[in-house]
Amino acid sequence: MAGGIFTGTNPSYVKRELAYQLKGSESKYLICAEDSVEIGIAAASMISIEKCQIFTIDTNTLNADRYDIHCKH
Repeated sequence: MAGGIFTGTNPSYVKRELAYQLKGSESKYLICAEDSVEIGIAAASMISIEKCQIFTIDTNTLNADRYDIHCKH
C-alpha cells in the first residue's frame, strides 16, 4: 500500500476553489484530466505544488503521464 489518501474534486472548480481543497487536504500530488490541467497547474502553484507533482490522465485511454519531470529539488 502506498499510503496515499484520495480526495476528489468537482471538475467545475475554479483555481481558487481547487487550491483551497488541495491545501485543506494537505495534498502532495495532483492528478488531472487533460482538459483541466491548466486549472490544476494554476491551483497547485498557489500552494507550492510543483509541476513535476502533477499527473495527467488521458480519459480515453486511462494512461497517466507526469506533467513536467523537472523539479527544483
